[in-house]
Amino acid sequence: MPLPTNIWNHLKDLGLIRPYRGLRGGLYTKRTCTNYIPTIHSRRNYCFRFPATQTKVINRSNLLNIQIVNSSTKHDFPTIFLSNTRSMVNKIDDICGAVLTNKCDIAVITESWLLSHITDNLISIPGFSTVRKDRASEQRGGGLCTYINKELNFIELDYFSDVQVETQWFLLKPYILPRNINSIIMVTVYHPPQNNNNILRNHLFQSLDIALTKYPNSGIIILGDFNQFKPGSLCSSYKLKKLVLRPTRGANILDQIYSNLHRNYCESLILPPIGSSDHSSIILKPKAYCPTTQPTTRILRRDCRLANKQALTMELSRTDWSCVQHYTTCNEKLTCFNAILSKAIDSHLPMRSIKLHPSDKPWINTNIKKLIAKRQRAWLTGHPSAYSFYRNKTTKLCRQARRTYFNSKILNTKDSNPKKWWKNIKALSGFAKPPLPSCLYHDGEFKRGADLADLIAESFSKVSDDIPALSFTKLPITTIPNEFILSPQQVEYELSNIKVHKSVDRQLRVKLGEIRSNWKQIKAGVPQGTILGPLFFLVMINDLTTTTTTHPLYKYVDDCSTYEVVSRPACNSILQLDISTICDWSNTNNMRLNAKKTKEFRVSFLQSEPEFDHLTINGSPLEVVDSFKLLGITLSSDLSWNIHVSNISAKANKRLYALRILKRHGVPVKNLISIFCSFIRPVLEYACQVWHSSLPLMLSDQIEHIQKRALKIVFPHHSYAEALDKAKLKTLQERREIQCLSLYQSILKDDNKLNNLLPSPITHKYSLRNPRKYPLFKCRTERFRNSFIPYCVAKWDSLGS
Repeated sequence: MPLPTNIWNHLKDLGLIRPYRGLRGGLYTKRTCTNYIPTIHSRRNYCFRFPATQTKVINRSNLLNIQIVNSSTKHDFPTIFLSNTRSMVNKIDDICGAVLTNKCDIAVITESWLLSHITDNLISIPGFSTVRKDRASEQRGGGLCTYINKELNFIELDYFSDVQVETQWFLLKPYILPRNINSIIMVTVYHPPQNNNNILRNHLFQSLDIALTKYPNSGIIILGDFNQFKPGSLCSSYKLKKLVLRPTRGANILDQIYSNLHRNYCESLILPPIGSSDHSSIILKPKAYCPTTQPTTRILRRDCRLANKQALTMELSRTDWSCVQHYTTCNEKLTCFNAILSKAIDSHLPMRSIKLHPSDKPWINTNIKKLIAKRQRAWLTGHPSAYSFYRNKTTKLCRQARRTYFNSKILNTKDSNPKKWWKNIKALSGFAKPPLPSCLYHDGEFKRGADLADLIAESFSKVSDDIPALSFTKLPITTIPNEFILSPQQVEYELSNIKVHKSVDRQLRVKLGEIRSNWKQIKAGVPQGTILGPLFFLVMINDLTTTTTTHPLYKYVDDCSTYEVVSRPACNSILQLDISTICDWSNTNNMRLNAKKTKEFRVSFLQSEPEFDHLTINGSPLEVVDSFKLLGITLSSDLSWNIHVSNISAKANKRLYALRILKRHGVPVKNLISIFCSFIRPVLEYACQVWHSSLPLMLSDQIEHIQKRALKIVFPHHSYAEALDKAKLKTLQERREIQCLSLYQSILKDDNKLNNLLPSPITHKYSLRNPRKYPLFKCRTERFRNSFIPYCVAKWDSLGS
């Protein structure tokens, strides 16, 4: 018979019955156990031993082979969709289908025609963020709408917005980018046909300069509907390429994509229009990434950590130097001292091998690389707190190292070592010489190190094998005409000090980095690159004068130019005779003309150009070109300066990168102005006396715009006039005027080589208030009137006294 409930509860209260715990064991019992059952130990005098090895049986039939894919082998360049929809509200389904079907990361819609009462929910695409820019005047037409994948990190740079243009600015931060690209600056544009091209061009110039100063090493993507917009020097300034090469509306390319990431993207694909739009859609997809391994170099450096230095100090303080006094001579004492010191250094500061990557920044050191490795290890192992700690520490250390590098290597070397300063500035702007090749494939094998240096030295030494050996025997006394005898005045004084032993048994070797080749014998008396080499060349080319040719010759070092004016009635050229004469002279002097580098340049303004036979050198026809560079100046067949101005503008724009980097790292304004005046401005003013007077207003503004951009980098919150006043600079137009008049003033002297270009001076019978020294030229064409001499004659007299 079971006990009643009240009796069970009374027994529980007395502690005679343990509480009911259910089927699960637990720790929360109401009574602690104080009585333990004693353990009975075995009386065995040995221990049970498990087998030394245990074999685990694995059933491989239920295992899957999972391929490990390294996610870092793919760069996340976004796939971009561009379309002019002309009202997108009723076409949102088509837009959504095109974006999702093509797996696009970004979709840019121009002419969205959106108004304020249309909410984002009506035009949203699942998984995308919507960023729109409607027309503020509620006017129909125009507008921009950009869709960006929510997994793509981006920032809208709305402080670049301008009421005069319709643009959107974004800073994209993909998950993985190449080492030389930190981020991507994307600009969406809608440029109506009636808008001013200069306003949009200036807006892009100013905004891109500010953005690249704040976010250096960024890629640029500018896309949208540009209609008849001409980029001008925008592409050459930022190394932009057109990625849309096929028509997008009829036979015209109105929708365009400009980018400096053309190496990372395929050619754009043209898709059908969206709905009833008359603009074709565009898809821009990135190329498949192929990882390239750049050659790395290893150097040996001592491990100079603080602990090692302290250990070396303690070791040297405990060293017994009395053994040095046992020796009598200074050399023996020095040898003993060096042996003790070298042993201590090798023991406490051992040599370590350090790997250098060619794309490393110059301020990257070993400590930064160690922190980067720890940061990446914390990320891969899933420790967010450790990752944040090492990330912040790495950023701080990089900032300090970068500031130290700029202060020590660039700012402080300008006065003490201008050569080093100039070298560092060129390296910062990307004009440094590429590194020497580490290997060369030759005769079925790769040559490296000393073998490569020996191969190059042997190639150089073979050049002189075909040159006959010099004979140093005295020449017999004969009756030689005086015109074949060089007078001492024609030869530099250094040639008289040449000794015979300097021209016999000469050797050369090649230095490849820190590696030197073996010595090689050469037969040539003076190898190329020596001090006397140019003097010998001048002696050889001295006899190539105008007396040997029919037409004038212009020589500069190893360049030679000749020309012929063909009268219109004759239309027969005899310039080939002079070319043949120069070829014969070259063969006589053991030299060979390079037909590939020799060009034929024709200038003609006739309606029907006359036909001439092609000039030839040793049977090879010369290439006829429309433009060529002569002593740094690009000449065009129409005698215009468009190509030359484009070349110098592109060259100067590349150097603005150094100004942005230095500005970003806090370089003083005085040094920035000095760098501009010595590194960028000379490119824009080289030989300006030749082309300034013929420069149209458009090209003059293009050159002046580069100085405006440079001063905008230095003084971002000042106008151009205020920046000129603060920097104490003049406009480039004024500087060119001054340089032209300065050259003309020197030509006015009778002993000047160009004085014969001036007309005959005027003699006045009466005393005039403003006498004119030279008469004005009677110019039949505007081209001749704007040339240097007629322009300066008129300009100089207009200045008066």
